[in-house]
Amino acid sequence: MSEPQPMGIEVFGRQPRARRASAETPATGGAPAESSRARGQGLGVLAVVLVLAFAVVHVVAVVVATGGGYVLASQLAIVAIVGTIITLVLGTGTFVLRAGRRWGLVAIVLSIVANPIALRYILDFFGSVTSAS
Repeated sequence: MSEPQPMGIEVFGRQPRARRASAETPATGGAPAESSRARGQGLGVLAVVLVLAFAVVHVVAVVVATGGGYVLASQLAIVAIVGTIITLVLGTGTFVLRAGRRWGLVAIVLSIVANPIALRYILDFFGSVTSAS
């Protein structure tokens, strides 16, 4: 009778190595893995869409203020200020986490420009530059 062979590593035989799935060719198919990229850009796109919505709120606040509705205009301005601060944080997060860096950068710039407080300082700066020359 022969003795049973122990289970484990085969010393003399050669086992084929399992191929690792890469980002270009996932194990589920031969197409590139676009789902992670699209999912990552979604957060940046969301930040840009939100900042554009808050920019519209800012414009509406200015229009309402010119019509004499100062209470509603100041409430809308507060919504625009808080909203653009949130989108600034969201855009910074997408930029830092590399989840749609271009969209995150666009959201950061638009959040600064659309914020009523920051816009006041930006316009004051350019007003002082043009009046000084």
